[in-house]
Amino acid sequence: MVNQLLRQQIIDRKPSSQGFTLPEVLVAAAITLGVVALGGFGLVSIFRSSQVANAQNERRVELNRSLEFIATEIRHADRIVFDADQEPEPPNFTTNLPTGAEPVLVLKMSDIPDSQQSVVYYTAPSPNDLWVGPRVIFRWGPKYNNDGTYSDPSDSANWSHEPLIDSIQASSVSPDCPNADWTANGNLGFGACVDSTGKIAQLFHAGVYDLPIQGSDSYTASTTVATRNSKSFAPSGSTSTGGTSTGGTSTGGTSTGGIPTGSPPSDDTPVTILEPSTLDVQVLGSEITCGSGGDPLQTLASYSLTLRQQLVSQASLSTVAPLGSQTNISVAPGTQLSVDGSSTPSTLDENGNTNGTCPGRTGNISASSDSNSERVLTLQNGDSLPNITPFGGQLPIATITQGYIDANGRVTIADNQVIFLFELGRRSPGDPSYDYQDLVILATITPDV
Repeated sequence: MVNQLLRQQIIDRKPSSQGFTLPEVLVAAAITLGVVALGGFGLVSIFRSSQVANAQNERRVELNRSLEFIATEIRHADRIVFDADQEPEPPNFTTNLPTGAEPVLVLKMSDIPDSQQSVVYYTAPSPNDLWVGPRVIFRWGPKYNNDGTYSDPSDSANWSHEPLIDSIQASSVSPDCPNADWTANGNLGFGACVDSTGKIAQLFHAGVYDLPIQGSDSYTASTTVATRNSKSFAPSGSTSTGGTSTGGTSTGGTSTGGIPTGSPPSDDTPVTILEPSTLDVQVLGSEITCGSGGDPLQTLASYSLTLRQQLVSQASLSTVAPLGSQTNISVAPGTQLSVDGSSTPSTLDENGNTNGTCPGRTGNISASSDSNSERVLTLQNGDSLPNITPFGGQLPIATITQGYIDANGRVTIADNQVIFLFELGRRSPGDPSYDYQDLVILATITPDV
């Protein structure tokens, strides 16, 4: 009896062989699946975020490098063209130009001797499979040497259209410029706002990058950059030494008088005032006679100021004592100054009054500093006076410009001044009467700040 009870207790103490029920297994599986799904979704989200961040970072680095490259060249520029669409195409620019090119940024560089030539940044569709669209930024300009200087900047035939950065957004929205005095060029994919002085530009970039799974997005970048400090004006042509114009585009041989016998030492670009300034214009002298030793001829002088092709100011200047001058003329940035001179058939007496007509002269001979004429020279500080013996015993240029030259015949005016020399006779360069002293005018451009 006792043994039977012990056996029953041992049987009752054996562990049960019963497992989890089906509902319990299903619940556990669902919980496990949910935990794994949440963990996987989190990992995928982290992976996608990492890929997006990497793509954004790569795009940011590329865009910033592109902006810095462009900004560096702007810092070395003399001037940024106000409206790229209205700028004439530089020589050789259309050679191998990609289809659909749209100029955005045009730079005038002092290191490029041809005043008609420019460095141009523009956008165009991708030219081949190596560059990703929808747009690509190109640069037209001289190549660089290893030391960062231009390689052969004088020969634009060796320049090329070089892609700078691809995957640029195709946008139809113009950049939002600070105010009405700025001009918007290009669009938000690649655009530039240029201020009216041509000295400051805001650059805009928008680059496209691919998303990890599908679609794409864009990353934007912008910067503001200014050109280097320079004079308050951009001058036209200048006197020539050694056959090459220091301020214009003229080249050629030199005559014994120091005047080029090839292309005239002049430029068809008027003086452009780059900053808010005050202008003074004065006649330094006029020396032209009716033949050798004859009576003085009557001369006329004037100046004109234009802003965006609109005449804003014009006045005549007396060429007889007391010599004419206009002072304290307020000038807005971007204004262009031109001075004009002419000689008439009339002769003058010692008091400057008309007293006759010069035989053989039937009309006025005129010249303007903003026309492509060999009759006007523009001198800046450091330029040399033309080494010409005055015709018929007239006063030499050195006497008329006394106080503005040194003992070596070099101009010693301030950097914000310019002297215009006019030849108003009938002859051609190289003739003894071609002496550039018929009318001499000095302009002083004083920045307001």
